[in-house]
Amino acid sequence: MEGLELLKDKKIFEEIFELKAAFKKLFINISNNFPQQRLIEIYPESKGCKVSIGNELNHCPYQVLDIFRNFDKTHGFNIRVLNWWGHGLFVFVFFGKEQSEKILKNDRDQIFLEKGYLLPRGKSPFDYGNFYREVKNSKNSSMNANDYLSKFNYLLFAKELVVKGSPVNIEGEVLEELERILQFRRI
Repeated sequence: MEGLELLKDKKIFEEIFELKAAFKKLFINISNNFPQQRLIEIYPESKGCKVSIGNELNHCPYQVLDIFRNFDKTHGFNIRVLNWWGHGLFVFVFFGKEQSEKILKNDRDQIFLEKGYLLPRGKSPFDYGNFYREVKNSKNSSMNANDYLSKFNYLLFAKELVVKGSPVNIEGEVLEELERILQFRRI
């Protein structure tokens, strides 16, 4: 079996552990900017923020920050920040059918699209492998938001965040994008 020497490289595992811990702390710091009271004022069905960590998203580790945490396909609303090792840092904004209809009624879908978000197509709102290919290839859905909603019964906007620098810089950029999303929703 090739690669067994990697198992003996303690330094690489320590570096991976440190970076995972850094992103967990980063996401916790970001979530602290969104106390439940604020979230309920924006979206009364909010279930708060949650940071999750996993090791197997298409063979790669990941960290997730969910804000609002309602994935109901009728009433739901969620903002997900996904740090997917080997792939990038992404933001996904999910609107259940009723929330989507409000977005479309006020042409807010255009604001998302103008700010670089795509409407990625997949088997579910969690088909990250397919979404990744579309976002990386900048292939936007050939469907407009109305057709997308008709087909999937929800809207899902996706965008890769290209961030550089220290965790403080990344935190600032992610917070800025999250505040922008909340502003798009209100406009």
